Order: sequence, then structure tokens, then C-alpha cells
Amino acid sequence: LRLAIETRKDQIEAFDWELVPEDETADAEALAGQIAAGYAVLKKPDGVTPWAQWLRMLLEELLVIDAVCIHPRLSRGGGLYGLELIDGATIKRLIDDGGRMPLPPDPAYQQILKGLPAVGYTADQIVYLMRNPRVSRLYGYSPVEQVITTVNIALRRQHTQLSHYTEGTAPDALAQVPD
Repeated sequence: LRLAIETRKDQIEAFDWELVPEDETADAEALAGQIAAGYAVLKKPDGVTPWAQWLRMLLEELLVIDAVCIHPRLSRGGGLYGLELIDGATIKRLIDDGGRMPLPPDPAYQQILKGLPAVGYTADQIVYLMRNPRVSRLYGYSPVEQVITTVNIALRRQHTQLSHYTEGTAPDALAQVPD
């Protein structure tokens, strides 16, 4: 499973990425400054980590726990400084009385560190993404979680086959019945 995850990360990292206007009718030359600024941010999305490494961390969160959490960190002037990844396993999704995500200014997410609530985030402060969201659960259904049952069955089958040879095939006792 780890080899499959690493292979998928290698494949996605190898793509040639290009920033283009969302509106196909927009003039790309008029937006050249914004596109250049986007490339500048993506060289080191969090201000420290190079794109390839940052992307691999994001994909790890997506494929293993299905919880990508990005905190758009702002500069003192209010512009985008960087896109910081937060360990999705430390984020607890909150719900309101109606069972839905609370709207700002109420916190929608809570970061749990060392078993204690540390930081509350509104839906505007972080981006929380799932590959396989579910209606019946607050959290996604990661590929690793999906394969656990299959792997468990395979391991138990191998254990049964091994015990056939290691524990012997002779019964503990024989019972005879009359002719």
C-alpha cells in the first residue's frame, strides 16, 4: 500500500502544472501579473517548502487520512503570505445544533493538540478538503481506510493456511462408530 501511495505521489508530482484564468474568455495577458504572483506563491506555497515537497505532503494527507487542511496565512498587509498545511488528523470538525457546519463567526473546526483543544478556526480561516466525503460521517473515507478490510481478510486467510501446515492435520482424537 505504501508503494502504491508513493507511486501515485510520484505520478502527480511529475505533471506539468500551468496557471490559467478560470474564465476561459478572460484575456490571459491582462491577468499576467496575477498569474505571475500565483507562480511566485506556488514556488514555495507555505513560504518555506518547495512546491514538489509541499504537494507530496498534501497528497499524503489526502490519500492516507482523507483530510487536507490548508491555512491561507496572510501577511501583515492582508495579502496572501502562504498556504500552510495543517495535520488533518489534529482537526476536529464541529457541527451546530442542526448537524451542519457552523457559519462564521462561529468556529467550524477545532485543532486538538496533545489531547486538548488548542485553536478554533472558522470556515473562512481554513480550507478543509476530502476526497471521499460522506453524508453519514463528518470525515472522509480514505483509500487506506478502504483497503484495510481487504488486507485484514487476506492476512487472516494466510494465517489459516499457515496454521494448516504448522499445527498439523491429524485430529486430537478419533471416534469410531459400529458397523
